[in-house]
Parts: sequence; C-alpha cells; structure tokens
Amino acid sequence: MAHEKIATYPRSAYANPLARHAFMGVFAPGVRNSHPPPLTRRFATPHLSRLDGGMNDTKRSLHRKQQRFLIFFLLGLGLFCTLSACSATSKIGEPTSTPLQPIATATLGLGALNEQIAVSGIEAHRLELKFSPKIRVGDVDTIRLHLSVDEEGSLTPTAEINGRDMKGEAIEIGDLYATHTLIAESRLDMAGIKILPSGIISEPLLPGESVTFFWRITAPEAGVYHGTVWFYLRYIPKVGGTEERRALSAQSIEIEATKFLGILSADVAKKLGVIGLFISAILLFPFLRDALSVGSAADNGG
Repeated sequence: MAHEKIATYPRSAYANPLARHAFMGVFAPGVRNSHPPPLTRRFATPHLSRLDGGMNDTKRSLHRKQQRFLIFFLLGLGLFCTLSACSATSKIGEPTSTPLQPIATATLGLGALNEQIAVSGIEAHRLELKFSPKIRVGDVDTIRLHLSVDEEGSLTPTAEINGRDMKGEAIEIGDLYATHTLIAESRLDMAGIKILPSGIISEPLLPGESVTFFWRITAPEAGVYHGTVWFYLRYIPKVGGTEERRALSAQSIEIEATKFLGILSADVAKKLGVIGLFISAILLFPFLRDALSVGSAADNGG
C-alpha cells in the first residue's frame, strides 16, 4: 500500500496569514496588500469623536466672539472719533470776554489846520472783544468785528467769534463828517496763526451806518498763541490838509490750540473715524448676511 505524502508547514506559519497562504501556494491580493489600521482608527470611539466636535464648536464660537468684539470695537472707535472731532469746536470753543483797552486821545490834531478839536460825544464808539480761549489744531474760527449804531445814534463796535457777541467800552469821536472822510480800519496780529485776510482791513465810516470786519484763523500746531486786535480811524480832510490816523483800541488775546486726545488734529480724527466706520461695516456685513439667512430659513421652515 503506497503511502500518500501529506504537505505540512511549520506551526509558526499559523501566526502569519501571509506566510500560511504563501506556503499553500495561494496568494490573495487582499491579504498581500493589507495593512493594519492606524492606531487612531483602532482606538477611536464615538465618545472621543463627539468630544473633538465639541472642541471645534467651542473654538469656532470663541473665534466668532473675538470677531464680534473687534468689529464693535472698531465701530465704537469710529463713532467716538467722528462725533468727538465734529463736536470739538462747539465744546472747546466757548468764548471768553475781556474788557477792551481803549487808547484814544482826548484831542485830534488836524495837521495843516493846526486846530485842536475836542473829541465830543456826537457819536460814541464802543469797542469790545469776545474770543474762544481754546481751538482745535486745523479747525477754522471766524472772528467778526462789528461797528453798529446804538439806540441813541451812537456807533457801537463789537467783536464776535463763533457767532457770539458782547458789548464793550465806549470810544467817542467828534463830529467830523462835515469836514473829513472817516475810514474805519482794523488789524489782527498773532504770530504763528494763519490769518485771512492779513494786514489792515479798511471800510468807509458814514454817519449812522455799520461796519463789519471778518478774519478766519487757523492754528497749524498745538500751543499757546498771543495776539492783539487793533482798531483805527483815518481822518481824511475833504478840502486840503494832512491825513491823520489814530489807533483807538488795542486788545491783547491769548488762544490755546489743542489736538484730539493730545495727538491728533480735528481733520485727522475725522478721517480716522470715517475709515473706522467703513472697516467696521465691511467686517460686520458677513454677520448680518448670516443673520438674515437664518431668519429666512426659520420663516420658510415655519
């Protein structure tokens, strides 16, 4: 009886499926190319997956909160800069009044006539000054010097800044209209301040009529500026004689120019405010769009 040879393979081959199939002459592609799954997959559990998802949601929520904070911060900063800069003039430009210092003489020499005419009270001129002690760098303030007639027929000049006026001390001028042409003149001197118009401003002075002078001032830098407001009268004889010019009043003023938050001028603060509002609107648009989308979805679902 012939003995049949039975194929055998080492017991250690049982531990390795690839070796077992190779010994048997069977090479399965699935077995040959198979690899053990990674540790993260073998040990992953539904609990850990939910934990990872919760952490991602928390991070997204925190990121959204940070974005909202940044947007509202920029929006608030823009509004604050804009409103503060726009209201700078009204808050800081409260005018202060001080008494004028008239320097008119009691008599007026008429040159070739060599005649002394007493300064009588035919028309009493009242000079006064009211100014803002503080202005913003880059802002424009308007100073108005007004010469008006009072109820008794006297002329009353007043100085005005930012639409506010006051009354001052009287300066009397003789009745010279019959023999002279009177010219009212004024000048604002202040070093470091841009003044328009510069130099002396002249207006003819007629009986019972008013005269108004305007200046526009701008401070280029922060600091304290000192100046003087002058008021003159020119007497021009109608028939011969020498022209006379007298300074009737000189008033010293002091103006402090400041910057927004101590570092910015009003113009720069306004520009930064507008830029901040624009950037905030751009950053806020996606959140508004998402909110509208959620609201539309809720309405459709309802």
